[in-house]
Amino acid sequence: MEIIDKIWTYASNNPILSSVIGGLIVAIILAGIALLKRKKVDPSSPEGRLLEATRLLKNGHAEDANELFTRIHSNYPDNKSIASKALAGKAATYLVHGHEDLNRAIQNSNEAIDLLKTNGDAYFFRGEAYYMKEEYLSAIKDFTEALEQGTSRKQISSMRRGRCYHYLGNYDQAIDDLTKSLKYDQKSYLALKYRGDVYVKIMKYDLAIEDYTKAFKINPKFIEALRQRASVYVLNRDYERAIKELTKLLEINPNDGVSFIKRGMAYNQISEYIKAFDDFSRALEISPSNLDALQLRGHA
Repeated sequence: MEIIDKIWTYASNNPILSSVIGGLIVAIILAGIALLKRKKVDPSSPEGRLLEATRLLKNGHAEDANELFTRIHSNYPDNKSIASKALAGKAATYLVHGHEDLNRAIQNSNEAIDLLKTNGDAYFFRGEAYYMKEEYLSAIKDFTEALEQGTSRKQISSMRRGRCYHYLGNYDQAIDDLTKSLKYDQKSYLALKYRGDVYVKIMKYDLAIEDYTKAFKINPKFIEALRQRASVYVLNRDYERAIKELTKLLEINPNDGVSFIKRGMAYNQISEYIKAFDDFSRALEISPSNLDALQLRGHA
């Protein structure tokens, strides 16, 4: 989980990158988890081979997993359930590769659904591919179908659908879905962070701060929650608290250019212009092409 936490911390303030990493993590934690609940599975059985392919993918061996899923599909063409699950597994392996293989993920998901209309996980993986392609209406449709068909990924399907609604500006529906996802998993720090982002959009700053605080409490390594909370303090004109928060972040990561910019903005608001200038300058040292830092320093 430490690796996943680090990936999300790096990616979560970039919607496009977050989408790509989201697909990666979802693929690694396959919906084939249902197989793991079986007490005994014959390794040579179709279920056992699906389980082995799932383990390969979970351990980062996407190409090996893809090959095994392909063989399973070829070996059991008359078993629609097994063949459909194998095709859905193949779709998940393509999600790991990012944008270059998203169309292949969609194609495999389509084939899985054609074989078995009730394969909720196939709808989920297709929705994930559409989500990564930023085709949010198509993604919403698939996540909805995945939930209706009983996907084993209920929590993340609700969370993803909530993100789609956020990007489309339907904030009430976004909050509703993200709240539903938290009912499936109260300790989902990502769902809390995402709901906090929506509260910021509708200017419910106290609720946003509450969600960011909970997210960080659940996962103290998720420093993006602190950065977002500091941004809300700035929006709420609580500049002293914002400065304190951003200083804490910079102690954790002295090369965090974004936090230098945000702290500089807070210093500007309380007329600490020299400190603001120094922070914008430090941000430029870290990233010389940062136009925001350059423009802000010019007005400090």
